[in-house]
Amino acid sequence: MVQALTNKQRWLTATVASLLLGTSLVAIPAQTQAEEKIEQQPVLSEKEQVKQAQATALEIITKMTAAQRSYYQENGEFEVVIDKIAEDHNLTLPSTFNYAVRTSFQGAYIYVQPSDNPIANKLTGYVGGVFMKSPEKAKDNETQKGEIVTIICQTKETGRRRPGDPKVARPKDLSSSTELSLSCADSTVPVANNR
Repeated sequence: MVQALTNKQRWLTATVASLLLGTSLVAIPAQTQAEEKIEQQPVLSEKEQVKQAQATALEIITKMTAAQRSYYQENGEFEVVIDKIAEDHNLTLPSTFNYAVRTSFQGAYIYVQPSDNPIANKLTGYVGGVFMKSPEKAKDNETQKGEIVTIICQTKETGRRRPGDPKVARPKDLSSSTELSLSCADSTVPVANNR
């Protein structure tokens, strides 16, 4: 048996239907505006995409290397979480690259290498090195924080290869006046103006 709707039930049904219809009509123009914004964005050529991605990657490796230097000077240790470095310095990490950090007894290495993406075989990777020179002894034999030196190297070849670690040459005699020597691995070249 079908029961007739009361006036209150009819009113509620009509109200809900009009709200749903009104909401869907409002959503249609908003969707169209979003689609228009996407269409208005210029489509970059592959060459322009590669150039933009490389510039962004170089900017990120430069900022992360400087961030590790600052972090060590403030905390006496290196930051070991890449997302924390990015967050602390308001860095957006594009998905065209993978990012990693590794620390050792002598310093920190930051890696920015192409991720699995359509232009990966046209991109080069970077490795940044942040190293502490041998700490100097103060007159009262307390160890002081030594000077921090950095290097940034770029892979010679494109593709998803991990960049080789920078080479660090320290004098065998800590009292020697010979400076710490940094150089890029055989598969990489130094990025200009990075020290």
